Amino acid sequence: MPEYDLYINVKKPGIGLYVRKGAGLPDFADPKEWVFDGTAAQDLLPPSVVEGVAADGHAFRDMD
Repeated sequence: MPEYDLYINVKKPGIGLYVRKGAGLPDFADPKEWVFDGTAAQDLLPPSVVEGVAADGHAFRDMD
């Protein structure tokens, strides 16, 4: 089953950024603003996150 890495925005902890496991942060994301927060299996994520990563290589999620 595919897995996805979660990064949390340091300045806005209510924003999460998912990428494929091991992909790292996308080019637009400043590494100083994001903290790795773990890995999740596909079945634990909303379908919109999985679809977003498949389409764009990343997906944002409201963590609140």
